[in-house]
Amino acid sequence: MNAYIRTRDAVLALRRALQPRQRTAKGMDAGGFNEDRRRMRSLFSDSNLLGFGVTEKTVRGKPVPGEFSLTFYVRRKLPETRLEKEFVIPRRFRVQSLGSAVQTDIQALGAMHVAHAGVSSGSSIGHISGTAGTATLIGNDVNSGEALILSCSHVLARAGAANPGDAIDSPAFSDGGTSPTVVAHLTNRFMVIDPQVFNTIDGALAEPVGGTALSNDVPGLGTIRGVLDLAQMTDQSAINLPVAKFGAATALQSGKITGVHVTLQIRFPELGDQVVTFTDLLTHDVLSQEGDSGAPVIEPTSMRVLGMHIASAGPSGLCTNIQPVLNILQIGL
Repeated sequence: MNAYIRTRDAVLALRRALQPRQRTAKGMDAGGFNEDRRRMRSLFSDSNLLGFGVTEKTVRGKPVPGEFSLTFYVRRKLPETRLEKEFVIPRRFRVQSLGSAVQTDIQALGAMHVAHAGVSSGSSIGHISGTAGTATLIGNDVNSGEALILSCSHVLARAGAANPGDAIDSPAFSDGGTSPTVVAHLTNRFMVIDPQVFNTIDGALAEPVGGTALSNDVPGLGTIRGVLDLAQMTDQSAINLPVAKFGAATALQSGKITGVHVTLQIRFPELGDQVVTFTDLLTHDVLSQEGDSGAPVIEPTSMRVLGMHIASAGPSGLCTNIQPVLNILQIGL
């Protein structure tokens, strides 16, 4: 078994152990599963720990190509002498339910990721209440063929607190405009962000008003040509994949995917600054700011969209795989 698969399997096993109401999978050691659950819950009782995932090992701040680690994301790195014993991350982490150990790494983010609230792909858009973000793309209802605007739930639907029919404006009012320009209305298809469970998707759909010009042309890149489903990749090729992102706040920026299968805590201002756990995330190093939430993350050579940017903390950004978003909201390109 190669290093990537071994590390990926460890991350998925630990995520299962940490997730509320999960039980052992078929063939999994129940005693080991319970020990993994105890260990992970103990680690996450430390407010310095934010999440974990698969990345390349970093040495002196630079990734080592092809050397993969179970990486724990923290607010800041602390010397072991300042940590209580149960919060120390060992150099090799034993996953009891798998009966194996993998090497670890620690990456400091500086702060918790914040879900940025802020009509073409990349346009400024937001709920009439003043949230501002970015339109991901224009999709089509899989049944009716109707054109619909996709962005984050926390951008279009106030993280689930909005009502179907609410007005959506572009440019978003809090992006600096003097009056709203209504371009759509919220549908009843949006995700409710729930702090009590593990969330995987932050998505919502808006129905454009008549006469609104719609396009999947991304400024500076071209037209989105399809979907790249990273969840179908069985090897490490997603890590270091070059990507580009067009956000309403930062315009066209480029970088790479830095982590996969990531479970991380995110602070949501729309929920009164509550902390929400998201899983199955991708991390990237593309410059991002408030107002970029919803921005399409694209593989620029093929012009296939692979993710929806949802949050950032300094140089680290988060996106969700786009294919599950399309599947659950029942839209296609």
